[in-house]
Amino acid sequence: MLGKILRIDTESGAAPYAIPPSNPFADNTAFLPEIWALGLRNPWRFSFDRQNGDLWIADVGQNRAEEVNVQPGTSSGGENYGWRRMEGLSCFSPPANCDREGLTLPVHEYTRERGDVSVTGGYVYRGSRSPELTGAYLYADFASGRMWTLRREGDGYVNRTLRGSGFSVSTFGQDEDGEVLVADYGGGGIYRIETIPSAPGPQISSGGVVNAASFQPGIVAGSLFTVFGSGFRPAPGVTGAASIPLPTVLDEVAVTVNGIAVPLLAVANGNGQEQINAQAPFTLSGDTVAVTVRRAGATGNSVEVPRLDAQPAIFTSGGPAIVVRAADNTLVTPGRPARRDEFVYFYANGLGAVDSPPLPGQGGPSSPLARLRAPVTVTLDGVPCEVQFAGLAPGLVGVYQVNVRVAAAVPPGTKPLVIAVGGVSSPAAMVPVE
Repeated sequence: MLGKILRIDTESGAAPYAIPPSNPFADNTAFLPEIWALGLRNPWRFSFDRQNGDLWIADVGQNRAEEVNVQPGTSSGGENYGWRRMEGLSCFSPPANCDREGLTLPVHEYTRERGDVSVTGGYVYRGSRSPELTGAYLYADFASGRMWTLRREGDGYVNRTLRGSGFSVSTFGQDEDGEVLVADYGGGGIYRIETIPSAPGPQISSGGVVNAASFQPGIVAGSLFTVFGSGFRPAPGVTGAASIPLPTVLDEVAVTVNGIAVPLLAVANGNGQEQINAQAPFTLSGDTVAVTVRRAGATGNSVEVPRLDAQPAIFTSGGPAIVVRAADNTLVTPGRPARRDEFVYFYANGLGAVDSPPLPGQGGPSSPLARLRAPVTVTLDGVPCEVQFAGLAPGLVGVYQVNVRVAAAVPPGTKPLVIAVGGVSSPAAMVPVE
């Protein structure tokens, strides 16, 4: 059982305990049935996010690095977090060229150059005294006393120093209101963590301003972008724009890009993340732009974000690309795959400048169509497909539509769809083909 997290049932009356039938190895005789996850060296400690059930695991390293792992609340278990094949993000045994297949890598590691040698895991903050910490995982190092926050922003995680405590931080606690406590092993004290905001308004980072389809950092003029951060909407839920043209203030939130108030689609708090979906102005220029968020009159920090001519990305439904048959407007799914020689269309983001752009917050025009200016190519499984139309989707704000014919040479199966604009290619999105 060493190096494992165990999951047992102590409430059913069985002695000394029962095995939950939903355990990942309950029916696999190659594993002990108690095992929930494996590949851990010395988790100190792990905790659940009380809002979404995510499991955060701080794992003490051997010689080089400390790590933090995250298991989604929707997981059915069975993850292998890598020890002793890996320590953190690097190979341990063997020291190089280790096989990483099947491993779940940590979302963050820190190394030992500054005297940090033993991670102490804490909690995702869900209290009310320090709203700027909402959704952030608090943890520390036992030897140095340094404390950090780790927050999910887009597809990645952003680590920030909270403070140097001067404590030997042995453990964290959480009261019934979601406030986080920290214990000093050296001095014997228990303290409640409270913060004084460094800025009065919402807080964002440059890496948290991303393409709304790919979640890659950056902004393209006229396209949709997403801002991840804190202080937008403390309570879970979504406020969406009720009509077109989109408003520039939604749920008391406003976003400016280079001082211009931009149209907002939604302000949301879900799965431990706060986010805003907005449309960038068509008039943006320069290598970078300044992005700021304001809520209820309080303006947060401003960040510089890369401005790109094109950053192609295909909208997906959490997996496959959102592809529609042009003939009957039905969705292409694994149960109803696309046919070769059939015309389909898909939705994309970040394709760049168009002819006849609409006013900010307005839907794409239908007459004349707002066609893309840069050259476009589309491939399916590497096979070029005929592009019938590429430009703004009529009636939709900031969304591009691309109509193509599925090439006859595309083999059947679930195949990668890629769009390239001006030589810049999108990440692949999968499409079933028969």
